[in-house]
Amino acid sequence: TENKVADALSRHPVAGNDPSFPEVLRDVCNYHNYSKEELAAWQQGDSTIREPLLQLQGLRPDDGQSNETLDKFVLKNGVLYRKGDAHQRKFRLVVPSLLRRGILSNCHDTPDSGHFGIAKTTEKVSRNYWWPGLSLSVKSYVAACSFCQKNKSKTSTPVGKLHPIPPPTRMFSLIGIDHLGPFRLTTSGNRYLLVPIDYLSKWVIAKPVASTAAALIRTFLETEVIAQHGYPHRIITDRGTGFTAKLLQNQLQQWGINNSFITTEHHQSNGQITHATLAINTAKQESTKASPFEIVYGRQPEFPSERQFPWPPEDKESLQHFLHRVTRLRKKIQWRLVVQQRQVKERHDKKRKKSPQFSVGDTVLVARTLRFPQLTQKLLPKFIGPFQIAEKRSSLIYLVETLPAARKKMWHRFPAHVNQLKLFKTPNEVDWPSLGPTEA
Repeated sequence: TENKVADALSRHPVAGNDPSFPEVLRDVCNYHNYSKEELAAWQQGDSTIREPLLQLQGLRPDDGQSNETLDKFVLKNGVLYRKGDAHQRKFRLVVPSLLRRGILSNCHDTPDSGHFGIAKTTEKVSRNYWWPGLSLSVKSYVAACSFCQKNKSKTSTPVGKLHPIPPPTRMFSLIGIDHLGPFRLTTSGNRYLLVPIDYLSKWVIAKPVASTAAALIRTFLETEVIAQHGYPHRIITDRGTGFTAKLLQNQLQQWGINNSFITTEHHQSNGQITHATLAINTAKQESTKASPFEIVYGRQPEFPSERQFPWPPEDKESLQHFLHRVTRLRKKIQWRLVVQQRQVKERHDKKRKKSPQFSVGDTVLVARTLRFPQLTQKLLPKFIGPFQIAEKRSSLIYLVETLPAARKKMWHRFPAHVNQLKLFKTPNEVDWPSLGPTEA
């Protein structure tokens, strides 16, 4: 049967037999190994990236900017690449416009990408690819993602002062652990997820469990945390019965692990555990400016979509240089966390933002708590719509109604608070701004 409420990590833009789906996009959305001859031809035929290619080929007169172009770009086997920074591939493919939407889909819509926001998607795309106006393309693509708009919560500053937990000095010495669920019973008899996160690297582990019993937590800590990462100095949990049970507390005391109890909120999760943790662990974290994968393993991950293209070989790194580089990276990460926490606290403790204002005719989504039998509520959309603003009754209350094209004999018209509304953005085919060839 068809999945009517596919979650954020199981959606993939498959055209099927839809005749309205452009043929070229249908081909791009499926993995395809592109030859250097194809890429070179598409690059030279693309007006947005042609100039640096022709300059490197010596087909353009010296206008004073050639040296700057030579410093940023390089030709390898006739294919144009742009040099990357420290956290990027050494040579990033300069992408012709024909392939850009497919790459954005691979880096945002697939299970390994997880429908992350603009910043994380931009970092993931720019890690291996470049084109003029890349950040604007990502912003346009993510903002118009219908699934993200309906399934992601609105962000606002809650009441209360922030008391950040100081970052640890070494990985896996301080971890937070929580249960997610209950979810629908799986064929393996599991109903919950047990999820720890390392407070330094932000590395996430997710393990399906049958219940919140203390014995399962003890086994998990022994096999998934201690056996692979060593004994943590301290764990932070809520006051669930599994964490407060004497069985677990006695075992933690024997291991010499301190247990701090705080009140936490259960976040939403997804049943595709492998893809969910992979997407989180390979995404750049705003607080550390690096991905958990890079902090733990000292290198960037490689995904199947990257194997479509020919990449120049990179120089081998000595063990001594690798250890020195990773040590410096982790010290820098700890310093960034301290600075980030200070900045977040300053922003967090300010007053709330002013309420957004909408105009009659604006298209909006409305926050609603959906409930359907046999479906896990945590995985249902958080917004319904789109609707249109029919009337502004006050600075806080709007009357919304079903869009005229969607109206039937019975249609919706109801008041909604401004905190329940967010503007609905529609996709725009003009996603590739006409920027100069050297603009980022």
